[in-house]
Amino acid sequence: MPSIDPQDLLEQPELPSLHSLKVQDNQVITEQELAQDKAAVAHQSTLQPEPTSTSIAYSYPPPPVYPPATPTLHRSPIAILASPDKGRGVYATADIPAGTLIDISPVLLLTNEEYYGGGKQGEGKGVEGSVLRGYVFTWKGKEGGMALALGMGSLFNHSTTPNVTFELLTSSYTIQYTTFKRITSGEELCIFYGHGAQFEGDAPRSPTVTDEGEWGGLGGLEFGEEEYKRGKNRKKNAKEKMEWDLEIVPFEELEWERVTNIVDPENMPLTTFPCHAILLPARYAQLAFSFVRKHAARFDELAHLKRVRQVDPTQTSVGADSCISVLLFPVHTAPSDFQCLLASSPLATTLAEADIALPEVFQVDVPATIARTDAQAEEWGRVWPVQMVHIREGPKALPRAKGWERAKEIWFRREAERVWNAAKEAGERGEHPIACHVSDSFHPLVHSSSSLPLSLARCTDTRLSTSNILCHAASNAIDSIALLDRANARSAPLIPGEPAPYLLTGLTVFMSHEPCLLCSMSLLHSRVRELYYVRKSPGGGGCGSTYSVHENEGLNHKFEVWQWKGGDLGKGVGVGLEVELDC
Repeated sequence: MPSIDPQDLLEQPELPSLHSLKVQDNQVITEQELAQDKAAVAHQSTLQPEPTSTSIAYSYPPPPVYPPATPTLHRSPIAILASPDKGRGVYATADIPAGTLIDISPVLLLTNEEYYGGGKQGEGKGVEGSVLRGYVFTWKGKEGGMALALGMGSLFNHSTTPNVTFELLTSSYTIQYTTFKRITSGEELCIFYGHGAQFEGDAPRSPTVTDEGEWGGLGGLEFGEEEYKRGKNRKKNAKEKMEWDLEIVPFEELEWERVTNIVDPENMPLTTFPCHAILLPARYAQLAFSFVRKHAARFDELAHLKRVRQVDPTQTSVGADSCISVLLFPVHTAPSDFQCLLASSPLATTLAEADIALPEVFQVDVPATIARTDAQAEEWGRVWPVQMVHIREGPKALPRAKGWERAKEIWFRREAERVWNAAKEAGERGEHPIACHVSDSFHPLVHSSSSLPLSLARCTDTRLSTSNILCHAASNAIDSIALLDRANARSAPLIPGEPAPYLLTGLTVFMSHEPCLLCSMSLLHSRVRELYYVRKSPGGGGCGSTYSVHENEGLNHKFEVWQWKGGDLGKGVGVGLEVELDC
């Protein structure tokens, strides 16, 4: 096939615009019949149309100046498939890492006059009143107006939990689609069209070929004008942008994994320990309580349990009187002679006067901790009635986080890529390929996708170039923060009368590798708020692999640690750069 010079394309007659579409009964309007103000450019044609019920004529307002060539991409492992409930869509034919460029689709631009048909927004005239309304994006280029997605870009379905982000490239008149999380083979690729996007019916679906020909995949959208580009900064409605920034990504969908040996109290399994108990009529319970108070090493050691349990009187030898089981002492703290003490207690005397034999003491297993959820209370209560206290009680208690804000997730992904690239560059310079970045921490009331936390220090390992075995990446970063403080280059909000904060108080640290024990203790003594690293350091890591400095009960500071699990982002993040920690 002969090659085509892109310059030759510019010399071809221009294509018509949609607004110039005119229908006349059984005739075609020729160039000579067009109004002067509508015929800036026109085709010369000598072909006579076959008789039809309607014919089409075009006029040609000046189009935008397109670049000589439009980039396209055809190497992605994707296929256009149909499903019973969604119509057609784009599906992965193989596992696709996060950060993979899927497609670059061209667009067709529409002026506001063409889109609104000479009317106002919402009147349903022009293209706005047609089936094409669901396919448009607000174009932010110099021409303004709306853009119709063409090619593969018209087939991505809408989802409130998308796995593909898109970017409008005004310089090349294209839309670029990129995965922002790992996609498994067979999974559908979806984008987010905005909080106003709605679908008809209970099961959202894209139209079939019969419905809309080559435009399947985006039909049914009631809100197509305002695209909502995910993961990039764009001028959008302030309310929608804030909602998107604050949208919570559940923990199970994050690209990071918490490094901890601490069991979440709400997910804690049942554990038990043995206790001594007696069975007696309910009216004598106060005497049993008095006996326990007098002889218990600590009366509140069973405070997480209910002291009594109702017993079916027909299942006892006490008689028809209401019966209860009463906890006395844990087996491991009970007085060694408590049986003798019980036999000589006021409880035994009162029972004897009522002609009731002193009940035998028996052992029973009881829950070891208080219940934190209704489900735990129900399950553990079958063993022995247990108290329940929710973790966050009271009107001032903060709700427990269920994930991260979307803007926070984007920031962490960007920093993971940056710190890994810095480590690779250090390795190329002949240093140990380890990097450390220090930033302000993310606060949803202060930061957003367009106003991310400030980066304070970016350092790498320099032990080889300095011949100093202490010049680890984390140590160099802490030194850099100290230099900023001495130069008054970092504002430190102080409370009157309070001492100055530690070097890393309230700050977030990103590292290419899990810090060694030396660096882990340095971070702890500097009071870092949280640490995120890309790769573990087996054999010498101080935050999860070998040691867990960050949550050691014997130390006076603890901080969160997270490890990257989001794949290589198509850029080699987390691949290679094996290091051997020597401290």
